[in-house]
Amino acid sequence: LRNAVERFYLANLKHDTHRRGWKKEHRGILQATTDGNAKLACERLRIHLQATQKVVMTVIGIKD
Repeated sequence: LRNAVERFYLANLKHDTHRRGWKKEHRGILQATTDGNAKLACERLRIHLQATQKVVMTVIGIKD
């Protein structure tokens, strides 16, 4: 998955399109997982995936 995301990012997103919060979101998901808090990890992952979906849909020209 990481390779596919990286290819999409490099091919389609301008550097300023990259959300600065992604790294923080990833760390939050991993921290909740490490802490054994599955409910929080799932919630953080859900929020992250929804935000990522919005970015991708915007880039490929699909409106909500």
